[in-house]
Amino acid sequence: MIAACIFDTIEDITHAWKLMETARCEEQNGEFFHKYDREFKYNKTHPKLKDVFFDCMKLANYHVRVIIADKTKIRSKNLLSNPRLLKSYMIRQLFTHTFGAVKECILYIDGQDTRAFSIPDADYLMNIVNKVCPGTLSKVDFVDSKTNPMIQLADMTAGAVRAKLETGNQKALAHFNTFAYRTNKPFGTYWVFTDDK
Repeated sequence: MIAACIFDTIEDITHAWKLMETARCEEQNGEFFHKYDREFKYNKTHPKLKDVFFDCMKLANYHVRVIIADKTKIRSKNLLSNPRLLKSYMIRQLFTHTFGAVKECILYIDGQDTRAFSIPDADYLMNIVNKVCPGTLSKVDFVDSKTNPMIQLADMTAGAVRAKLETGNQKALAHFNTFAYRTNKPFGTYWVFTDDK
């Protein structure tokens, strides 16, 4: 499963970053008393802080693109036997099926995921996406999630979707519901991917 957060403007990114900084601070009687200085990762973040995070992000302006591989309906032995290839294929699908809505996008991928995605380099991914859907990507860059809050937002988003699907946890469902409308097409998507024809 892969999630991407799409922003329309630099101002939207800046606003989202400020909201995430607000979520990092716990408040008591109107005063901030603690600063969460670690990376936001859904599985490692305290449940109360997850609630604060998703509540703060309600005010941000962005779209969410999610693709989930239904391995029971994928017939390609090559994709099923090679998880890295499947991830790479899914990210390509996520950006080549945008109905022309996503244009000149700068795509940031967690640098730790380059091996997980089996992506040789940024140019390779940009070329393969733009070959299928010209003008979709203007740049692809691998960044460190520890220093990039938008990668952390995508991780929190993916984590909420995964927890909702795998556990049915009510908190995860509540977190998902804070951004579910952001998956509306054409800028967003919630796609259960199969290779059934």
